[in-house]
Amino acid sequence: MFEDGGAEVTVPDATIARVWRGTLNCSAEQQPLSTQLLRVLAWYASDHIPATFLDGAGSLPAIHRAVGLLTTYSPVTAVPLTGTVSVHRLVQALARTPDTSRPDPAGRHGPDPPP
Repeated sequence: MFEDGGAEVTVPDATIARVWRGTLNCSAEQQPLSTQLLRVLAWYASDHIPATFLDGAGSLPAIHRAVGLLTTYSPVTAVPLTGTVSVHRLVQALARTPDTSRPDPAGRHGPDPPP
């Protein structure tokens, strides 16, 4: 496992990653802003991310629609009482990693460039 310099990817892990990637692609088609928001959220700790970190990414109604869609598909959980969101760790990893199995010229799920 450690000889190649990284963790081993098991068949179940790869299967789950393919399912999540399909879900993310579907949400991107329905609400492109959802993918942009997820790519931002992917770089924070997975829990208790202040929703205000998404301010300025679009209009408030567009942000609400995008986060709503992400909560529908379950990679994001919104907690209105605390004003925070949480992102599934595997989804964060996928959002930070380009899909090399299927080139995507738009780079929908690749890492963000440095500021």
